[in-house]
Formats: sequence, structure tokens, C-alpha cells
Amino acid sequence: AEAGGMTREAVPFKTIKKATNYEIRHYPEGKWICKENIVRNCTIRLQIDGYMALREYILGKNHEGTEMNNIKPLTMKKTPNYDKDGNSRVLMCKYLPRDHQENIPKPLEEGLIVELRPAMTVFVRSFKAYLLRETRWEDQLQRLISDLRSANETQMDVNNFYGVTYDPPFQIDGRRSEIWLVKEED
Repeated sequence: AEAGGMTREAVPFKTIKKATNYEIRHYPEGKWICKENIVRNCTIRLQIDGYMALREYILGKNHEGTEMNNIKPLTMKKTPNYDKDGNSRVLMCKYLPRDHQENIPKPLEEGLIVELRPAMTVFVRSFKAYLLRETRWEDQLQRLISDLRSANETQMDVNNFYGVTYDPPFQIDGRRSEIWLVKEED
């Protein structure tokens, strides 16, 4: 595969259950490159800038000039009231390829950080839509929560979720998006 382009490598996961309206997946611990922003509002511009910063890092804009495979998807997590001023932390992340999990090229751009994401089990709702507006996230999250409650799935952390996209922001049609809601462990 070309660096920064299409690749067969994907974020590793195991499907635990496939239901009509959702899946349960387990993701192992792994390292992700993330664009971190502490902001009042999660704007469309912020999301596009985050996507571009991650893309440039993968294409070699890093301390070592290393080009990497572009691993899909991109995840986005918003943590409200992150600081004393009531700002949110918005973390947009791409999984680092297998051959860079231990040998991580040092980011050049401010706000790019490496996250060691712990193993997690997530409830997943897949849909075709553009996820740039927070109201879309919330709508899909509420649908997932409703489906889970109908299925007597109660071990969910409704405040711990990710908006997920498999497509670049300039692709309008045929988008593949997901909401991941973290399952609380016993």
C-alpha cells in the first residue's frame, strides 16, 4: 500500500456479538496519534484542521520524516467540562500502524500527542452520514442507547463514547460512520 493511502491493515478488533441494530466489539490496547484541542465549541473547522494535521503526520510531517500507512477509522472523543473554565477536550485520533506501535515518529505539530488507549469493549452503531455536527453524534448516540436498553444491555457508560468515521471530510456521499459507546466492565 502507498504511504498515507489505502491499506489492508486496520485497527485490530474482535466482534463479540452482531445484533440487528448494533455490534459489540473488543479492541486491544494500542497506541494512537491524536490531535488534542481544548475548546469552548467543537466546530467543523476544528474537525477539518484535526483531520489534516493527522493526515500530514501520517504522510511524513513528523520529526523523522517517516511516511506511514493510513489506518482507518478516525475516532473523535469529546470530554465536556475538561478544565475549570468549562472548556471541552476534543481528541481526534488515528491508530498507529503495527510497525510504528513501538517506534513512534515524534510529532512536529503542536497539539499532536500519542495516546496509549487501553483495551476496551464497545457497543457500535453503524450508519451512513456526515458526522461533523455534534447534533448528529447525539442523535446516533441516543438511538444506540435506546437499542441497547431494548436489548437489556445495561453495562454502558453513556458519557464515554466516540464518533467514528472511515472517510475523509471532503467525501460527501456514501460515508461510513459509527458511534462507539464504551461497555462498562464487570
